[in-house]
Amino acid sequence: MGNTSHAALDGARVRFQADADLSAPMTASGFVRPRGWRRAQPFNVHPAGRSERIQAAVDDGEFDVEYTVLDDVDHNGGTLRRALVRRPVATGGTREFVLTVWEGSSSSLATSLPGTNPDEVDDLFDRVAFRELRTGIAVDSPVDESVRPLRCLKEVGDTLLEVRPLSPAVTRTLPRQRGRSVDHGEIFRRNQTSRDVLLVTETAAIYAAPLGDHDNHVDLAAEIAVSWG
Repeated sequence: MGNTSHAALDGARVRFQADADLSAPMTASGFVRPRGWRRAQPFNVHPAGRSERIQAAVDDGEFDVEYTVLDDVDHNGGTLRRALVRRPVATGGTREFVLTVWEGSSSSLATSLPGTNPDEVDDLFDRVAFRELRTGIAVDSPVDESVRPLRCLKEVGDTLLEVRPLSPAVTRTLPRQRGRSVDHGEIFRRNQTSRDVLLVTETAAIYAAPLGDHDNHVDLAAEIAVSWG
């Protein structure tokens, strides 16, 4: 039986236990209210090296964008890498934004701002409070779940798990009828046309989606234990 844990964006511990390969990393995302910032700002946590992986994908032609690294700046015990991105839009012309990734020793924290002014990024990262953990990154600035609930993504074998905490915003979206009882909660079909299944435990809602033409995700949802917090 395998066990592992990762940090959600707010630092909450997300634990997994299953008779499966749990070695794949987890990504975490959500909206944050940095001190004095004008709006809720999205942030994403990835394994360390996110900016290098983006650069490699651009160099390999995987993205139809112009990607120009502006600079690397020491910040909060890591390196802040800022890049100007121009990408075509369907209506014509281009969309421009500054993509910024803070690189730590084990994790990356990424966000973007519209426009071409990198100084706004400095202001943003001066306002957001965060710290690196052994299991990820904890953003200590207030989380704003009114925009979108916190979310974590993790591949387990040939299944993609999407994990959310059982916050009031998430609980309101859950089925009202009882599901099928399994070892660690109840499972439901996501909807009548989807192959995804929903596992609801005491502290989390987990969507399991197959990465291929199989039903292994159903068996995984029936036996995996997931907790949040």
